Amino acid sequence: MTENDFEALLRALDLESADQFDDFEQLAALIEDDHPVDEAAVHRLLGNTIGSLLADLIENYFEDLLTGVPDDDVDFYTLLTLIGRSLSGLAARSAADSDDRHRFIDELLRFRDWVTAPGNVQIKNPALPDSQIVSILEALALYRLDQLDPPAEDRCFDYSAALDYEVEEFSLSF
Repeated sequence: MTENDFEALLRALDLESADQFDDFEQLAALIEDDHPVDEAAVHRLLGNTIGSLLADLIENYFEDLLTGVPDDDVDFYTLLTLIGRSLSGLAARSAADSDDRHRFIDELLRFRDWVTAPGNVQIKNPALPDSQIVSILEALALYRLDQLDPPAEDRCFDYSAALDYEVEEFSLSF
């Protein structure tokens, strides 16, 4: 990591220092930006953030994210819930153990890569012959948009290709 990588990350999150990382929008921006991010810069950013704060931010982020899952997609909803609980539990425990903090950040970046990767969700519109292949985040946003302004024909969101995400057992917290 260079100092430029860390400074670029701070600018992308509209921060002057790592101490200012403390809000939902900053976490959402970190996760949802599909541009490459330097792993060491993220470790430096989150390395000293209070574990309970990270856990709360993760819980709030996933609570918001889950509102974009179609009601009939129970498997995907369950998977996202499990991922959120896993990351939140690992974040809470990471305050006392630098190895847990490292695992939390690694898992957060793995989640980031998965949720922004193109091609995990197929969207079918009955009015069109072709389907659309998008990232998980794009699909969740489109579903939310459909709820606000319903299209003439309901779209079908198929998350089956995204269900292969493995949640690490060491990060589960109940």
